[in-house]
Amino acid sequence: MIKRAEITYSGNVQGVGFRFAARNIAGMFHEISGYVENMSDGSVSVVCEGEQKTVERFIVAIELEMAGYIRDVKVLWSDPTGEFNGFKIRH
Repeated sequence: MIKRAEITYSGNVQGVGFRFAARNIAGMFHEISGYVENMSDGSVSVVCEGEQKTVERFIVAIELEMAGYIRDVKVLWSDPTGEFNGFKIRH
């Protein structure tokens, strides 16, 4: 089942290559589409769509790669919109 996940990572997640790591990890999950961006409150937001199990594995892969920087993770699941083509860094 295709799902949309809106993930918020907080902690020391800006200025440490988090967005580039997320984009690189997304490249290993070809079915994932969406984006990653820094937020004004110091958190990083990832919005992605794909098969739910694949999205779950993607989230775990980011958490493993960036574990030393993440203090908290919030995930909001919803229905997909189909608006994305690939996975990008937003500025």
